[in-house]
Amino acid sequence: MEGNAEGNPKAERGRSKEKRSGCPLLTPGLTLDASGFIRHSQVFDGNVSEGSTLEEMLKQLHAPEGALIVMDAGIASEENLERLTLNIYNYLVVSRERKRDPVNQRIGRLKEKCKRVSGHYRINLQTNEATGLVTELTRDYQPQPAGKQTHPGVCKLRTTLREKLGQQLRITATFKQRDGKTPHIRQATRPEEEPGETYKKPGLSSDPGGLQRVRI
Repeated sequence: MEGNAEGNPKAERGRSKEKRSGCPLLTPGLTLDASGFIRHSQVFDGNVSEGSTLEEMLKQLHAPEGALIVMDAGIASEENLERLTLNIYNYLVVSRERKRDPVNQRIGRLKEKCKRVSGHYRINLQTNEATGLVTELTRDYQPQPAGKQTHPGVCKLRTTLREKLGQQLRITATFKQRDGKTPHIRQATRPEEEPGETYKKPGLSSDPGGLQRVRI
């Protein structure tokens, strides 16, 4: 509804399927017969939970014992299914469970999106043998060796090396010759004592890139 709808006591802000949460809503309830014709209708408050409307609608219908009640997933809560069973009603509902293959596909997409952490978890699915539907999902934390989860200090070590070796510079000198050619000479500066020892331990050259000469 547009505006505040202050004249309608049932107009309330609730869950809007059109994502218009700022507008007041009304919740219509319809009950159909087997041929699809409307048997009963009622308007509820806009913030009412769909599942809570079932009992009132059944009272208005005077549905006999053994009647088949067909519902969508929004109304088919465990509490409502238990209530129908106690009152000797049959029911047909949309299943909230998922089959194994679609669930595996969603898990695979999630692992691909979160590669940094997905390798440290194992996902386990339990299925109903008769229906093939997933009934339970659990996870086990299994950190991989030499990763950030088990060796977070690796990042700190890398940062320390950059700080030490970052003091050394690579300088390019440019000269202008009489023949119009321009030689460029590029070479790293001589490292200080501490960075020099860092190069020696793994057997690396203290002159990265060597001496480069280019004439243009």
